[in-house]
Amino acid sequence: MNIRNPLRPLSIFCGSVLLAGAVLFCGNPAWSAGGTAVVTANAVNVRSGPGTDYAVVAQAKQGEKMNILEQDSDWYSVALNSGGRGWVAGWLLDVQQSQPAAATTGQVAVLNGNYINIRSGPGTNHGVVAQGNSGERYQVLDKSGDWVRIQLTTGTGWVSGWLGKLEGGQAPTPQAPAGQPPATTPVSGSKVATVSGSVVNIRSGPGTTNPVVGSVVQGNNLTVLGQEGDWYQVSLPTGGTGWIAGWLVTVKDTPGQTGGSTQPA
Repeated sequence: MNIRNPLRPLSIFCGSVLLAGAVLFCGNPAWSAGGTAVVTANAVNVRSGPGTDYAVVAQAKQGEKMNILEQDSDWYSVALNSGGRGWVAGWLLDVQQSQPAAATTGQVAVLNGNYINIRSGPGTNHGVVAQGNSGERYQVLDKSGDWVRIQLTTGTGWVSGWLGKLEGGQAPTPQAPAGQPPATTPVSGSKVATVSGSVVNIRSGPGTTNPVVGSVVQGNNLTVLGQEGDWYQVSLPTGGTGWIAGWLVTVKDTPGQTGGSTQPA
């Protein structure tokens, strides 16, 4: 006669939960894949996936810095300073690329305690992205006050200076990237881009990974010089040229028909 074990369904359920948790943990690395995202809008939605159809899980404020974990098209997965992770639209960020360890001058941080928290930014208000132990050595990338940014096995993190000592040469000097001018498609006819965002970044090239070279405000009219994908090269009111995201402007012929707009993230 078969005797049913009343605890077996419970054990199977618990095992399934533990397995799912292990897969979720392994599939979401706790450190940055490189680069820092700085919020440029007043309040930005952080979503559960790379798109506006995903649920809002948190909000980030203007000026907040978050380590980038990965990228999917124009969306970035970031480590939240409150813990956890989420996705933010790239056009609402100033993306600053991490300097690789090979570009440093050889300064090393040696930890002097166990279970030292490595954080996403220079301060205890930033989330923990990893931990280090006594004697571990990390190459130094940058410094902010009493905090140093270090190179992890994958990505970067920040550790307080009083939890370690620095060895080696002087602090690294950032080096400007050797970028190439983008291939621009000239725009036929005369077009004007009217800024629809409150404050919009102007970049040196067509993409959020290019440095910010200026900004414009809502209502500014900019002469369009060229186009690459969803980005427009424009003449700036202060002189010179730069690139602006197409979803933050309305482009019209002179005279002509008004272009479309996009849904905010």
